[in-house]
Amino acid sequence: MKAKIKMLAMMFVAVVCCVACDDDDVWVDDAFYDSLLYQYPDAVDIEWDRRGRYYVADFWIDNHEADAWFDTAAKWLMTDVDISWSELPLAVQGGFNSGDYSSWMPDEYHHIVYADETVQYVIEVEDGRKEKMLFYAPDGQFLKEKDVARRDDIIWP
Repeated sequence: MKAKIKMLAMMFVAVVCCVACDDDDVWVDDAFYDSLLYQYPDAVDIEWDRRGRYYVADFWIDNHEADAWFDTAAKWLMTDVDISWSELPLAVQGGFNSGDYSSWMPDEYHHIVYADETVQYVIEVEDGRKEKMLFYAPDGQFLKEKDVARRDDIIWP
């Protein structure tokens, strides 16, 4: 019985410590929520954090995790939605399959919507220790690559 009480006490302390260490969330005023919910009225499980000079809402929409980026005036700049291979346009799948990185292992897929640019799709690929983000236009045209082996795998506005 004592062992069970000790175990429960240790689990309680661990949970309290984990919650206390979660200081990534930041407080934002209503203008940020209004801007997010105007753009994504069905957003749920919203959490805010700060990345550089940007405020980022991490949320779920239509069973997809998403990050919406805002400037300091609560103006929406872009949204990065995690998607699956099957949700990529066929032209983007074809662009990847016929491109220079087709032998690399795809890892993650993103649908990027910008306020001031056209939509882009990103395929993260790995080959051993090498990792890249490959950016495509909706028509499958390869736009650029970004080396993320050093872990700068954030897609910035």
